[in-house]
Amino acid sequence: MKEELRKASSVFLDTSAFIYHVEKHSDYFPLTNELFAAIDRGEKLAITSPVTVVEVLTKPFEKHDLAVVEEYRKRLLLHPQVKSRSIDNEVATEAARIRANFGIKKTPDALQLAVAKLERAQVFLTNDKELKRFTEIQVVLSSECLVAP
Repeated sequence: MKEELRKASSVFLDTSAFIYHVEKHSDYFPLTNELFAAIDRGEKLAITSPVTVVEVLTKPFEKHDLAVVEEYRKRLLLHPQVKSRSIDNEVATEAARIRANFGIKKTPDALQLAVAKLERAQVFLTNDKELKRFTEIQVVLSSECLVAP
């Protein structure tokens, strides 16, 4: 795990982190497993938003895979160490500022960054290189955390 991620007590988890964990992605599961173990032990607070809920649940609902839906619900909505902040006007205004000032093209990405900023996440974990443009929070790419063989 990258040092910034290891030291952080609050981490915004972009959609990819949940997908890598639940689907046990061959490259990223070791990272997410270590991260979620720390979250499960209460060592870290995970922060996310309803954007993640929409993004992770769409495919399982399309496939009628209710077991996977339930696994995501446990990780995202029912876990005591995972905080999901609602999208409200404060978040929307901050997202607009982020899009304007940092050139973030996609509204969902700007909403995710806005929630992370407003919730004072110390690190934003994603695998979207474009989000590295945002400099108000330490953005860490999952790919930067891979251990070389």
